[in-house]
Amino acid sequence: MQASRAHTRLAGVSRRSVLLFALVGAALLVLVTILLLADEEVSSDRGGGLVEGASPDSGLAGNLDRVEERDHAGGVIAPTSQDRIERVGSGIERTELTGRVTDRAGHPIPAATVIAFHSEPGLPFRTRTDTGHMDLTDAEGRFMIRGLPADAPLGLDLSATGHAPALVEPLTLSVAEPRDLGDLVLGAGLALEGRVFDAITGAAIVGARLVLTDLTTEHRRGGPSESLAETHSDDDGHYRFEHLAMRQYGVDAASDGYAPVTSVTTFVLTGPTRSVTQDFALEPTTSSLAGHVVGPSNGPVPGARLRLSRAPRRRNTFFLEHIETDKTGGFLFPALPEGRFDLDLVSEHWYLPSKLAVDSGDTQLVIRAQPTLSVAGQLVVSSGSVPTDFDVTVKPDGRTGASLSSGVLPRLSVEDADPPGTFLFAGLRPGSYAFEIDASGFAHTRSQDVLLGRDSDPDRPTEVVVPLTRGGTFVGVLDPPSARVPVEVRGMDYDPSLTVESTFPTMPLAGLVTQTDREGAFRLDHVPEGEYVLTARPSSGPPLHVRGVRALEGTEIDVGTLHLQQGGKVGGVVRGPDGRPRQGARVTAMGDEHQQQAVTDGQGTYILASLPAGEYEVRATPGELWEALRLEAQGHASVHPNQDVELDLQLVERTPPSR
Repeated sequence: MQASRAHTRLAGVSRRSVLLFALVGAALLVLVTILLLADEEVSSDRGGGLVEGASPDSGLAGNLDRVEERDHAGGVIAPTSQDRIERVGSGIERTELTGRVTDRAGHPIPAATVIAFHSEPGLPFRTRTDTGHMDLTDAEGRFMIRGLPADAPLGLDLSATGHAPALVEPLTLSVAEPRDLGDLVLGAGLALEGRVFDAITGAAIVGARLVLTDLTTEHRRGGPSESLAETHSDDDGHYRFEHLAMRQYGVDAASDGYAPVTSVTTFVLTGPTRSVTQDFALEPTTSSLAGHVVGPSNGPVPGARLRLSRAPRRRNTFFLEHIETDKTGGFLFPALPEGRFDLDLVSEHWYLPSKLAVDSGDTQLVIRAQPTLSVAGQLVVSSGSVPTDFDVTVKPDGRTGASLSSGVLPRLSVEDADPPGTFLFAGLRPGSYAFEIDASGFAHTRSQDVLLGRDSDPDRPTEVVVPLTRGGTFVGVLDPPSARVPVEVRGMDYDPSLTVESTFPTMPLAGLVTQTDREGAFRLDHVPEGEYVLTARPSSGPPLHVRGVRALEGTEIDVGTLHLQQGGKVGGVVRGPDGRPRQGARVTAMGDEHQQQAVTDGQGTYILASLPAGEYEVRATPGELWEALRLEAQGHASVHPNQDVELDLQLVERTPPSR
């Protein structure tokens, strides 16, 4: 029974709740990443092509021999199977993506798995959706994937036995030009190890079960992911996980007769030892907790999920347990360690104003829950029919205490609304909310703020009326005429010169993205009234930003002819303090109106292509974050159209700040 209960508790740890705790670590990861200008571990790109908008590397021309070794579907000639060829070569667009996977010594890695995915930017991690395209590297570490969508944000997931996984994102492909990523490097990675012991006696716990999960993958995919690895503690209580990347991981530890513990470990600052220690002090389960959940009128609340957590004794470990109330509103946590816990209600229809501090051993606990609130909306238009199909996104103002109850999604898709234009959003706590509406044929619209008080009637939704507008239209043309060039609209606070744009780019306004036709013309409809930044992103040149473009309701604004510029190129070699080429270094060019990043390849080479003309400060930092705090290189480049600037950089000790 104890073994069964321990495994049940471990399996019952909610990944969503783990993600809430993980966001604390993610905030640190994001902060350090921004400060050090380092995204997630992106392998080196010989052409600097990992920077969105950079022109593809011309290195493919020098690798035609390796292309000839492949069949017409884009799969490797040996070994082959019809299933694999169809997956690699599927798709309408005949885009072509090639590269080579190596270890840090430059040796090829055969049979490495390369999986392509859609990569949508978001905080703190990108959302990832598999495309169904993949390949295995051949004996020389080469891969080729054809048929991926053009002009879409993509990424690659690289993995191989005995190496840490790596991500390459974002990527953008063109039908006209094949893309060669050059050498993509997989390292041995880091190790996570430690000891599992009894928190009371300090004795080693033998055979404790430890389960490793990649939390950043959960964020990217928007939900729980399968465990990466599982192990058990040895006779000395030790465990070890190897070949981990610079990411955020969760580890669940459990053993018979002990309360399970979860840790969240963020690999941000690791020294040259290449390992991180995380010990687990498990507490014996010698107590319990029981009681009832009742509503405002003292009636039972059945089916409500309770979340019991333990304030961490260690900075990144915590205890977490869930249970649902029975038909009478009763609950029982049968096996707990001694001590104080935080108790919260996880329900779509009920909430607690704040977490409760409870002590184990209490068997008569009474929890008084409050019903969640709702908002009833009505869309109105000045002319024409009110839409029946639309999307509603709720925006809670956290400063007022507003938040969604557990299980309530922030986006509601309404179909065949009856009456037309009506919606009901439930599961809200007291606070201030706004509702954003996306409906075909109308501009993206945000409602007025709706305030829900603690005295609001849960049986009577608060009403909000949302007037929809058609918005204005932007039209224009690119010179020279270029087809399939993305054209986007952002707010006036968008600043493309900020280095954070390479790591967490500002997203275009909802729905305001289009592509030029064969004549280079574009049209953006249903732009809300206001002033915006209009951006065109050609694949073979620097981006073009037009600021102060104003949209007026019912008016077509012709922005005229936008003249695309020819870019320049900055490239060179980054060397370490010992004078040797440094692989995986992050190189950033920062100008008054533009910034761009690249990563050095196995020869320490970097290329920053398609830079707008201007003056740039160029900075390089090591790929290892613990080294990036200590070493850097700085240089200056004057960029002119159609000209190459050679700039070699050498990493040196950072100058201590003066006091």
